[in-house]
Amino acid sequence: MKSSIFFAIIFGLLVPLVQVQGHIVWIQNKVVWNTITETSAVIVDNQGKWNYIDDNRAFSHEGYHLEIPDDIEAFSLVFIVDYRRFEYKMINVKNEGDQCWHYHGNKYEWEVYPCP
Repeated sequence: MKSSIFFAIIFGLLVPLVQVQGHIVWIQNKVVWNTITETSAVIVDNQGKWNYIDDNRAFSHEGYHLEIPDDIEAFSLVFIVDYRRFEYKMINVKNEGDQCWHYHGNKYEWEVYPCP
């Protein structure tokens, strides 16, 4: 009993420390079974170098998210299906709130679009 009260107090103190300051980009990962997707949020500098803000990946039908700080006005989302194929799609977006993007297809033919 005492340990559960102690845990509740400690957990209650730590939760405010992990809150997101900024916006979330949610990813709906609806590609065919056993396919991996990766999404990165980047800022492309004048020399074309990608400066990563956040990235994440998961197998098919596992959703995930990226965290974008408030102080970033605009960025690019880089979408990849099966990173061994060296193909990607890049979409420029503004950081105006939470967003959601949807993958659909397989590693040979796929598309990404805003969540319906």
